[in-house]
Amino acid sequence: MEEQQLSNERWAAALEIFSKMVEEGDAERTITSQTDEGLRAALQSLWLQHQEAEKCHFLEEEISLVRELSTAGDDVFVPGEILDERFTILRVLGRGGMGEVYLAADKLRREMVALKTIKRELARDEENRARFRAEVQSSLRVAHRNVCRIFDIF
Repeated sequence: MEEQQLSNERWAAALEIFSKMVEEGDAERTITSQTDEGLRAALQSLWLQHQEAEKCHFLEEEISLVRELSTAGDDVFVPGEILDERFTILRVLGRGGMGEVYLAADKLRREMVALKTIKRELARDEENRARFRAEVQSSLRVAHRNVCRIFDIF
């Protein structure tokens, strides 16, 4: 069967159920109790990915973003640029399919922070922006040394 696309609301519901499922540890009962086939399939997929991450001890390994990347001409921000009269961009930490992560100095918090962006062409689409916000909301429920704390979204 072809995997169904969930709406943003249903995807947010799946993530909330999944978070509780991980906390409570009764995945099989939670998954099989779902009457919505798309939601059940999404939970099954999330659970399988979670189990794979646990097998390879994903959350137990130190993560380092120290490697220096060459500056590309298509970066969203440039070193020295100031955002929201608060963040001074220092350098690119990483690039991926959705966007870039920058090291920045936060004048308000008086510390170094990472700023995650989404690519301009993706940011134009409301569904992509909603997925980005859902990712933020999901990460707020996780407390682990290898998961970044999120302080703001703008």
